[in-house]
Amino acid sequence: MEVRKKGIKVHMLIDALRDVRKFIKVMAAKVHDGKLLNDLIL
Repeated sequence: MEVRKKGIKVHMLIDALRDVRKFIKVMAAKVHDGKLLNDLIL
């Protein structure tokens, strides 16, 4: 029997001056964090 782990990761960018979120991304835990950089605009 094969045991598989599952989960999620949440990345969020907050505008500290306005106290609001600017970006939120929910990904599967097995996805590398480098994939996040494609969607991130600084």
